[in-house]
Amino acid sequence: GDFAQASLHLWKALKALGRPLPTSNFDLCCSLTWSIIRYVLQRLWVGRWLAGRAGGFRRDHQLKDDVRKSCREAALVYHRLHQLHMTGKHAGGHLSAINMALSAVNLADCAGNTLSVATLAEIYVGAALRVKASLHRRFHFLARFFLCSARQVCLAQSVSIPPAMQWLCHPLGHRFFVDGDWSVRSSPRDTIYSTAGSEGAVDPLAQVTQAFREHLLEKALYCVAQPEQSKPLTEGEGEFSDALEYLQLLNGCSDAAAVTNHTFSISSSMAAVTGTDPVAKWWASIIIVAINWLQGDDEAAQRLYPVVEYMPKSLHDYENMLPKAALYTFKAVRTLFGKQDSTQVSLGQCEKASGYLRDSLSSSPSSNGNVDK
Repeated sequence: GDFAQASLHLWKALKALGRPLPTSNFDLCCSLTWSIIRYVLQRLWVGRWLAGRAGGFRRDHQLKDDVRKSCREAALVYHRLHQLHMTGKHAGGHLSAINMALSAVNLADCAGNTLSVATLAEIYVGAALRVKASLHRRFHFLARFFLCSARQVCLAQSVSIPPAMQWLCHPLGHRFFVDGDWSVRSSPRDTIYSTAGSEGAVDPLAQVTQAFREHLLEKALYCVAQPEQSKPLTEGEGEFSDALEYLQLLNGCSDAAAVTNHTFSISSSMAAVTGTDPVAKWWASIIIVAINWLQGDDEAAQRLYPVVEYMPKSLHDYENMLPKAALYTFKAVRTLFGKQDSTQVSLGQCEKASGYLRDSLSSSPSSNGNVDK
């Protein structure tokens, strides 16, 4: 948790590699200009041709391997520093951060096969994050190029896209990343709708993924609350097909959440590390059960009863009573559907649900989150 020391050691590592960070505005301008030129050359055949001959034009394979390994180490250090900067744990302005992101991309391209595909894709996504964080909205389209590069390096090597990045390849995820209104905090926080995870403190993508999970939950709830169709249903579609699509994607994102005990290290790829967001999965399950009830599919709803009954411990400990209100509403409806002469029991559970809902509304009257609304 000592990110100041981590930042200092990364700075020293770059200096040891002969690539110290710029110390003056003039140095920064020169470095950034060269990074931009080098990136443009990398996109052209000239840059790729030179990158393929890193280590010299002579066929000294050992020297070339050493140069590529040096590029790999430098790229990883730049990338980690950039992540620390984006999460507010490394000082510097926007120009310095752009320079770090581009330097990581350029050096990663030169590293060749010494760098894993997952890490290379993660570096490209980091550059896309920087575009959104530092450039004006009219330049946010540039993030698409870095996202496409991340996807292409995986497909070119016939490697599956890292689980933590798969949502970026979905049209809804891609649109949310490029056009969505999200931000990265220095201290990520858990909410009653999703879990930030241990990686959120140093991995900005984990925070954006959390925001996307809540966005999907909001979209699904909106479809359930206002199921009117704006377009005619095609064959095979149901009334809540859009909501179910959002919830299916939400479950996939929750399964790939970076909620692990994985430690921050230079050589590892955070994108390849997965865990589970139990809070988001619980909300997705309870909404799917509600949809199944509305569709009259009791058998499908019953399959999810055990998941909904086991509410995550973090929600039990939360001050906001909304999750408990949702849980007792579920219990009331399940009781009503499950047994004859169970009206009184169901009414008692409804009373508990309404009490929790009243407490939730009184404890957070100024809540203006989209999901809360």
